[in-house]
Amino acid sequence: MDENSLNELAQQIDEAVYYQDRKRLTSRSVQVAELIKTSSGSQLTTILYWQSNIYSALAGEDQKLENINLEKQLGSLRTALSSEGFDQVDDQFKVQILTNLGTLLTDQGRYCETIEHYDNALRLSSQYALSNANRARCLVGYARLVNDTVHQQMLLWAAQRSFKNASTDDAIFEDEHQLFTLKPDFKRRATGISSAIDTEYCHSIVDDDDVGLLGQSEAERSYRLFCLQNALFLNPLNDAYKHPVVAADVMSISAIMKHLDDTTAHPPLEFSLFNRIKQEYTTARYFYYDAPTSEGIHFSDREVKLADTFDYTRHGLAFEKLRVAYRYAYSVLDRIALLINHYWSLGHETRKISFSGIWYKPRKNSRPVHPVVSATENPALRALFELSKDLHSKERKSFSEPDARLLADLRNALEHRFVEITDDVIQHLEKYVDVPNSERVRIPLSILESKTMRMLKLTRSACIYLPMAVNFEEQGEETLRSGLYGQTTVQTVHDKDKRR
Repeated sequence: MDENSLNELAQQIDEAVYYQDRKRLTSRSVQVAELIKTSSGSQLTTILYWQSNIYSALAGEDQKLENINLEKQLGSLRTALSSEGFDQVDDQFKVQILTNLGTLLTDQGRYCETIEHYDNALRLSSQYALSNANRARCLVGYARLVNDTVHQQMLLWAAQRSFKNASTDDAIFEDEHQLFTLKPDFKRRATGISSAIDTEYCHSIVDDDDVGLLGQSEAERSYRLFCLQNALFLNPLNDAYKHPVVAADVMSISAIMKHLDDTTAHPPLEFSLFNRIKQEYTTARYFYYDAPTSEGIHFSDREVKLADTFDYTRHGLAFEKLRVAYRYAYSVLDRIALLINHYWSLGHETRKISFSGIWYKPRKNSRPVHPVVSATENPALRALFELSKDLHSKERKSFSEPDARLLADLRNALEHRFVEITDDVIQHLEKYVDVPNSERVRIPLSILESKTMRMLKLTRSACIYLPMAVNFEEQGEETLRSGLYGQTTVQTVHDKDKRR
């Protein structure tokens, strides 16, 4: 299709979206699907973006878990983001794709993952109004789900600054209609948040840039700085700030309601399960950090006789740490499934619980979404469900983001098959497939590192959504339960008590 015809099609799509003309939208979706089959490069990226706008309009205000048009919109945006043509389109177009993807994930309650997309968009165009405003909307939603009042203040303060950036004289809007209708609204929202928070107090928190907060030794400071810069702390503030003061894994289950007739001596099981979840995640995180920073040959590798197969395979403790980091990070998700099954009483047999299957009714022949999940108004629980679909949905495998592809298959290979880590040069000598259907899987080091980092980020998001989901339920249950109930809270384990 020539450029004039493409421009005409784009105008037709915009008009159909503006007037919410479902008949024309459906017709254009068929036309666009055919165009995608024969397009490539920047043209393909552009058409995929148009397709996402069509599906967004067809979805309307319906935010149900199984909305097929929202699923298709997600597929179009992620395919556009990972297409070869993405690097060929202009920055403003990239910003629109990243912003729309962020908005869709925000509507799913996936605040941890969303902010990264907005930040990537703003690196390309820091003055784009909708990126700033939707980032602010994401942070406001995030603030509503955290229990800690300081965290709420800090997230709202970050939202206030994003709304302010969206309403400056230099802010870039897509058209005059947006300029005159949205800009005053963004300015009003920034002012409203300012009046609701203590900005001086927020300033005082981030002004403390003492690197001593990162640890006592150079090694500890280096590790914690790495976690801070990559937003790997179990701390919602690490998504909005990179200051030393947020370098702590503070996310926790605040309290569990317990009937006063319950004479059980131990605290509710949820506290113990979440302890295990956090310990396994932080262990995986450290192993990932330590693998490439290990210098020289570890003494455990000395005098271990191995055959030289001349195939660029890497051996040694550092590479085994990377394998363990991936497997550990992935296994945390099944621990999360255990807690979900216990807390929400979903009825799964313990030996059959997995993060992929916890969301569905325990039946042999069919897998309808569990009614507790389908009926939920808990945004954090929905975020966990959507995250699980990224890993396990067959439909989403075809449009995962590049470093998130086949994460479940890789875990299966590391657990049950023969996986070799190779030098990166192997990518140029062999046709590499992420996880081929063979006994032997050869994966270049840089690709395994990239996928392990993505796995850590997904697991970290799940570790934050989980206590937010429980805390959300507990706040609602206070008014719904009959009888005498009280909150069960626990003390914190001191660091000195973690010694062997």
